[in-house]
Amino acid sequence: MAVVAVTMVKNEADVIETTIRHIAAHVDHVIVADNGSTDGTRELLDELPCEVIDDPDPAYYQSRKMSALADYAARAREATWVVPFDADEIWICPKGGRIADRLSTCDAWIAPAWIYDHVVTDADVAGLPPQQSMGHRM
Repeated sequence: MAVVAVTMVKNEADVIETTIRHIAAHVDHVIVADNGSTDGTRELLDELPCEVIDDPDPAYYQSRKMSALADYAARAREATWVVPFDADEIWICPKGGRIADRLSTCDAWIAPAWIYDHVVTDADVAGLPPQQSMGHRM
């Protein structure tokens, strides 16, 4: 069984390192499609624990591109589970542990996930990664 996380990014240098390092600790493999970043995102990705695919198509066909990444994860990485994520999302298991370990015990085709949005305000702690500094949730 393999749990693979997939995402597509463009100009996410401010959040990508924290997110990739976090998700990589929770899954077996991370695949990132970079859509022509010009802010240093692509260079950061080269230093992170992920497989990078360069996506030269500037169009934002999110559904088509994410489906292609999921298909690639299933074929090339033999993914049993595919976890799609955004560059600014932090996935956790409420009861602790790795996402991959939790999914390995799941006897379903689809697993639910709760979503909490964090909003940056002036009260947030400066200098911390965005996911740690955002104290306000919606």
